[in-house]
Amino acid sequence: MRLFIAINFDEETKERLWALCQKLRPHMESVRFTHRQNLHLTVIFLGEVAETRLSAAKLALAKLEAAPFSLRFGGLGAFSRPDGDILWLGLEEDGEGVLAKIYNFLYYQLTSGGFAVEKREYTPHLTLAREVFWHKNFIKSSFASSLPSFEVKVGRVSLMKSGRIAGLLTYTELFGKDLRE
Repeated sequence: MRLFIAINFDEETKERLWALCQKLRPHMESVRFTHRQNLHLTVIFLGEVAETRLSAAKLALAKLEAAPFSLRFGGLGAFSRPDGDILWLGLEEDGEGVLAKIYNFLYYQLTSGGFAVEKREYTPHLTLAREVFWHKNFIKSSFASSLPSFEVKVGRVSLMKSGRIAGLLTYTELFGKDLRE
């Protein structure tokens, strides 16, 4: 099964993110937006994991001890690809570096538990769309600078399963860790 650890959002936040996607739509020739219900922030991608390893992934997340914190979204960017850009919404640095600490803790727990997690600098971002082809006259930087930043409270980190249900990519929480003071 395909697993990842993520921060999921409440319906109000998903609606704000989806509204941003719709504001961008007229500036694109073609696009494949992330489904509204799938909008999330990946902390660690585990990839294909045998079902027998599920309990070890849950245990790594269960050991996490962190207080609730806030994330501030700001900045729009894109990874250029020949088959269309990947559009993302960035995060402003949180003063305490809480998200980076959570990533580092989980990376250590998972790799110590035998998971093959790719080691690279953690650069959190939220994927809004794939296969983006922009209208030629659209200036992303001008649009991005007009976006207001907004804050999201984070009180839970989740182990998620990615799979297709009736042909639709669906993310399902398998285990969640509530953050406490």
